Amino acid sequence: GHVWKEYITFTEGTDGHLNMVAVDMVNDIQTAYYDNTIRRYVLKHPCMEELARVEDPDSWARKATEFLLRKEQHNKGVIGRLKKETNHSSGVFVYQQMHGCELNDDETTTVFWKTSFQGEDFSSFDKDKELFTPAAGKAQIRSKVCRVTKAWINYISEDWKQECIEGLKKHLLYGKETLERKVAPEVRVYDRPDSERNLIMLTCMATGFYPRAVDMTWVRDGKTKMDNAHTDGILPNEDETHQIRKTIEIDPEDKRNYTCWVDHSSLEKQLSITWAPSPGVKSGITVPVVVVILVLILVLLITGFVIWRKKKPGVKKSDYTPAQRREAEDSSSNTSSN
Repeated sequence: GHVWKEYITFTEGTDGHLNMVAVDMVNDIQTAYYDNTIRRYVLKHPCMEELARVEDPDSWARKATEFLLRKEQHNKGVIGRLKKETNHSSGVFVYQQMHGCELNDDETTTVFWKTSFQGEDFSSFDKDKELFTPAAGKAQIRSKVCRVTKAWINYISEDWKQECIEGLKKHLLYGKETLERKVAPEVRVYDRPDSERNLIMLTCMATGFYPRAVDMTWVRDGKTKMDNAHTDGILPNEDETHQIRKTIEIDPEDKRNYTCWVDHSSLEKQLSITWAPSPGVKSGITVPVVVVILVLILVLLITGFVIWRKKKPGVKKSDYTPAQRREAEDSSSNTSSN
């Protein structure tokens, strides 16, 4: 499927001035930008420039700008009431909104709308019940701050949803080469010894893939899925592709097989990469341990050699000390003068 999202952040400082920034994304690719200092909707991707050129750039940008200006005016009141109800009297206040729509592969559609303040969830649109649901513990505040009418709910679930999906389809039409492309991941598996904890870290890395959705799983002996893998999730690359890493920890004495499975829409079949221990990790002994053992052996050999030299029979220290060169010259001079 494909998704259009708009992230809006309102920040009110101690001076009472409200800053507003909006970022539009299609499938995690930024397409447009707006902030209330320039009060202008700025296209940020070639596909958007083509869309605007064909669809009338002035009309497209004007509609987006007008919508965001209305959001700014409406949310000034929301933020004021939120600050009052939460007794916020000093410092920066942050209110955020994320809304958008999704066009699934089977042509079904979904709309979503979420808000938060000061980093905490505030309310969200329940697409099944077609209701705005307050976050846990926020029902009383929500009822005082935002009065949600039936007309507003109908607008979000019907008219706005239709507008959103139509806009997303236009993005896909003019940005097909970028937004609907499929790029296969490059996958590799590597290991790293953790000598402090006497463990081996196994990492599976997939990078350079598009679209974003991917499935990566570590499997032991071809059947047991490892659910304890550490990951930072799917991250963006600079070229608008994505990457993901998953790492598991195993005992150096573990002789079982470990395989990384990767599935992506660009692949005809699932990739399967089995870990092969690197030269530094084998026989259950990691490189740092081998180095320590070699150093100890070398020290023992040197110590043994020194002790053997001291105890070897027939090797005695001579009591004769050669006369200094100066003394010998003086003696020779005296003898010749006599």
